[in-house]
Amino acid sequence: MNRMIAFAAVILGGCAGAGQWAKPSATEAELRADLTVCRDLAGEATAREQRIDFDIAAARGNSRVDVAQPLREDIRGYGTTRRYHDVVNRCMRARGYRPAGEAS
Repeated sequence: MNRMIAFAAVILGGCAGAGQWAKPSATEAELRADLTVCRDLAGEATAREQRIDFDIAAARGNSRVDVAQPLREDIRGYGTTRRYHDVVNRCMRARGYRPAGEAS
């Protein structure tokens, strides 16, 4: 269940508004298109990590009691979410955008 929450956080986190980015020469349509490309790239980059985490969890099964397991899953989910946003940020910067409000 925690893994589903982490995955949802990654997906919903990717829905942050385009207004967070600025590029003087870019139209709103260009901004949205570039953001879509960067989000897709980030999704592909983190999907492999998600599959590995799911495989590890499936291999472990529920045969043992591990009270720290939910915490580890939350930390992995946080790491995946952070990596997703990192990839989006680097991609947008590479395309010439800066976070809105950041001095050029």
